[in-house]
Amino acid sequence: MAWAGVGRRWESVAPAERAVKICERLAKQAPDAYEPNLANCLCVIGSIYRKIRRYHDAQNSFKRGIQTLQRLFFAVPEAFSQQMVSLLSGYGKVCRLNNTAPDENLLKPILQTLKQLKDKHDNR
Repeated sequence: MAWAGVGRRWESVAPAERAVKICERLAKQAPDAYEPNLANCLCVIGSIYRKIRRYHDAQNSFKRGIQTLQRLFFAVPEAFSQQMVSLLSGYGKVCRLNNTAPDENLLKPILQTLKQLKDKHDNR
């Protein structure tokens, strides 16, 4: 029973990779409109890779998703905080599974902004 969904997960890799490629093309044409979609696709494929134990690919996908979303996140953190938290969560899980340290230079300013957003919310 533990193997019940494995075939389906493997089958979902190719369509997810195609979705990433489509979103990459769209994001080049209209970054403000499509970078959040690209980041979401990278989060989805990162989760798929994690479930099929392709931890290195999963880590790279989550990291790319964070990098893709960070410009808009810093511009409007309220709008993109939940999506960023999802990417950070997946990235952290995969770094632990992959036994690698997360990219502190990437994470530090994002975590500071999330803390400021939380403090702002708590002071209301």
